[in-house]
Order: sequence, then C-alpha cells, then structure tokens
Amino acid sequence: MTLHHEIQPLVGAVNAMNGGGEVALDATTLRHGFTGLCALLGNGPADVLVDELVLGGLVARRYIPRSLADVDEHVGSPTLVWFHGGGWVIGSLDTHDALCRELAARSGVMVVAVDYRLAPEHTFPAAHLDAMAALTALIADAGDLGVEPGAVAVGGDSAGANLAIAVAAGAAHGHVPPVQLQVLVYPVTDLADPGAHPSRRKNGQGYLLTDATLRFFAETYAPDGATRPSELLSPLYAQDLSGRAPAVVVTAEYDPLRDEGDAFARRLGAAGVPTEHRCVEGAVHLFLQMVETSPAREQLDLLARSIRSRLVR
Repeated sequence: MTLHHEIQPLVGAVNAMNGGGEVALDATTLRHGFTGLCALLGNGPADVLVDELVLGGLVARRYIPRSLADVDEHVGSPTLVWFHGGGWVIGSLDTHDALCRELAARSGVMVVAVDYRLAPEHTFPAAHLDAMAALTALIADAGDLGVEPGAVAVGGDSAGANLAIAVAAGAAHGHVPPVQLQVLVYPVTDLADPGAHPSRRKNGQGYLLTDATLRFFAETYAPDGATRPSELLSPLYAQDLSGRAPAVVVTAEYDPLRDEGDAFARRLGAAGVPTEHRCVEGAVHLFLQMVETSPAREQLDLLARSIRSRLVR
C-alpha cells in the first residue's frame, strides 16, 4: 500500500524542506524542528480542562474532559499517564498537547502527561527512573489529584511507549503500583540489535523518522552501548513478559520501528498478556499526532474505546 493520501502531503513537505537529506543531528536543532513540526499538526479539542501539577519533583500536565469536570474529586477518576515520544532527547508537554487533549476528550478519562528529563543533559536511566517515580507519586497523591488508584493506565508513543513498557514491567514485579493497561504507540523495543528488523532499512529514509535519527537518539540517551541490551531499553528480549497489564500496541506500515513493535506485540500475546495489536496501513511514525487526519481519528477512537473498557467501571 502507498502512503495514506492525507499523510502524503506532510511527508512530502518535510522531505522537500530537508532537500532529501538528513537534518543536522544535534539535540538543539532536532528539538527546534520537532517543536515546529508538531505545531503544524493540529491543536486538539479546546473543550478539555488543563492545568499543571508536580509529581515527585517532575512537572506534569493534567487533562480533564468536561464529562469529569463536575464529578466529586474525592471519588477519583480513571487516569491515563502519558509519556511523550522523542527518542528520550526531544519532545515536551507542548509537542504532545494536542494528542493528550484528544485522548482525554475521546476516552472520557483524565490524562496526565509527564515532563521527564531528556538527554544529553540526562542520560540513561534518567527518563526511566522519572517515569516510575511519576506513577508512584501519582498513586501516593491520588486522593488530592482526583485519581482512582485502581483505574490507572500508562501509555506513550515511540520512546515514551518504551517508558510505559518499563513502568508496566515495574508494576508486574511489584516495584511500582499496579496498572490496568499499557497503551503502546509505535514503541521502541530494541536498542540491542535494531538492524535485525527489515523495517529499519526499508522505512529508514523519507518517512519523517529516519534510521540515522534513531541511531543518534540511542547514542545520546544510552552512550554506554553495554546498557542497550537491558530489559529497560530493549524489552523485546525480556526473559518473561507474563503477568503484565493488558496491552494495546499500535504500529505504522511506513515506520522504521514497525517490525520491533509488531514483534513485541507478538511476544506479549505469546506470554498470555491480553493484547490488541494494529499495524495501520499507509501510516508513518508520528501519524497519531496528525489529529486532523482520518487515520489518526480512527485510531484515537479505537484507543479511547480500549481505555474505557479497561478503566471505566
């Protein structure tokens, strides 16, 4: 299949701006470019209440759908904790604001996005420790934050999905509070042997996210190559995936991360973890943030349905 007709213009425009080559691979340039790109992808619904809070010393942004605005805060709301993508190097609360607004509005649950530390200023395992600390702090302050402790999911896109996987693993092992669902959108699952996946070569140039950028992210966040086979960075090779929270895994046909995400979904299923897996035809990495396109809208609705089914009683 070819690129979806609503996605093709953006991919073509980015390729034209880059002149068919790689952008400068340094954190400052990539952060600036990513912020500008995300600003073009849509604003998300305005009918969501947004405020900021602090979780274990980390800034977070809370999105409360209007349907929950008048609910007694002492009752507690189902909550999705979201970790933004960006290779542990780029991305922010602002780059993923529209996506988090959509997730809250469509699912009817509260979304809490976490502003974790980034590399090169903070290398592995800083982001992973922050993700686990954020969930722990959220549950510890559940009463004050209006969170129902028994109805919490973790999720993220790309490197953020990798963080969500780590938190779900920590929950399964009793290191952090339990979660009821993991929402994994084009997850990074293999820093140990990424070249083993054909999609890294087939889709590694010309589809927004490149193989060279992925290698830069890995080298920046995990400069000590010996750490990359760890379960945190390469959960595809975890010895035991059983006992983890049910998962929803979304991958994209033209994403260099497609194969490792698909493989992780298969491993979860084989381990007995209830797993929904969709590889979206004609889509690229970042497509879910293209909130005004029909592929994003369709998948957001499906994600919202899965979130509600696991969290809303």
